[in-house]
Amino acid sequence: DPLTPPDVARPIGDGLPETLGEWIDREGLTHLKIKLSGDDPAWDLERIKSVDRITEEGGRRRGPGAWWFSLDFNEKCRDAEQVLDLFDRLRIEAPGALEKIQYVEQPTARDLKAHPEALMHRVAAVRPVVIDESLTGLDNLLLARERGYSGVALKTCKGHGQALLMAAYAQKHKLFL
Repeated sequence: DPLTPPDVARPIGDGLPETLGEWIDREGLTHLKIKLSGDDPAWDLERIKSVDRITEEGGRRRGPGAWWFSLDFNEKCRDAEQVLDLFDRLRIEAPGALEKIQYVEQPTARDLKAHPEALMHRVAAVRPVVIDESLTGLDNLLLARERGYSGVALKTCKGHGQALLMAAYAQKHKLFL
């Protein structure tokens, strides 16, 4: 998605915003999900820094603490180290962006059983890591907790009953929702 006017290769021209800054102004956005490649760490870093710059431009109107980011690597990170390296780079190059990250969606492969090496304990010590696509039942939530996940992303499209069960479990165990 285009962040700035130079990013708009071909304007849609439907009267709706074309860039992130325009969407922020139109809708009063404060919480942004940043879609990342997951397999290109340098691009991911630049994407986060760019979104942060755009929010800071709008942030002067809103004041400090007005922005929250979630990161979605589309399950393409090779391991937790990749996420930790990104956090380290942000700490140096854009510490304000790191502070705005509220949580990270499942950064590695969705099949938790097939990837026992994908441990999130160290990532979750920095920011909550939520199980997302793998949240297909309580068994996977229990496995995710063993692997270091510290939260859940609830989606009613997976069923209201399951969402209620997962929410109850998460609240009881003080997981990030």
